[in-house]
Amino acid sequence: MTEAGTDSLLTAESDKTLCSEIDEPHPFAEELKLIATFTPPTQEEIEVRYVNLGIKKKKFTLVLDIDNTLVYSVPSSNSSGLELGYKLDVAIRPFAIHLLEAMSDLYEIVFFTAGSEAYASTIKEYFDHKGLLISRVLSNSSCIQNTQGYYVKDLRIFQDRELKDIVIVDDKIMSFAFQLNNGIPVAPYMGSKEDDELLLLKDYLEELYLSDDVTLVNKEKIRLL
Repeated sequence: MTEAGTDSLLTAESDKTLCSEIDEPHPFAEELKLIATFTPPTQEEIEVRYVNLGIKKKKFTLVLDIDNTLVYSVPSSNSSGLELGYKLDVAIRPFAIHLLEAMSDLYEIVFFTAGSEAYASTIKEYFDHKGLLISRVLSNSSCIQNTQGYYVKDLRIFQDRELKDIVIVDDKIMSFAFQLNNGIPVAPYMGSKEDDELLLLKDYLEELYLSDDVTLVNKEKIRLL
């Protein structure tokens, strides 16, 4: 179970669904104050990053962050580390593959990281070497870096998908600063083998799938706005 005080609104205290009540102060109060100072990207900044996902085969699109959401990675001198021109030790979050396999039946899955294309492709290959689970992989070149230095994943780059049909999961709410009602914040993964955040996420995504508009459900239950 996620430890108290971590940046997550998922809980297993009762029925393992998202909290319907949020106590004051808001757990993301400081981040939300920071986001309020962000300057929205221009239409040109969005258009040069347009992505077409193709024929829509699933009801919703699930955009998943990689670092500290699905994996935990640190620089390594270990010869067995992940080779990207530099070495990384990578820990896979418990239940990550279980989540991907279960959600691929319901959602079109896109990996979206602020990391490099080489890193994103390598992690994708680990999770989905047969190419059956993940539809697309996006890296830092698809992010918009704002004046404060944050890499924002503006969901409007998905030219052939409606925002009401896109949900993004990330350990940093700044990553989806301009579509807060599309986002599900999860506690950052730091390598613990006892972490069960993705089981709670799976429960919530199954509930969300029954809706017609992910933004309305997230607005009511997560309440970032």
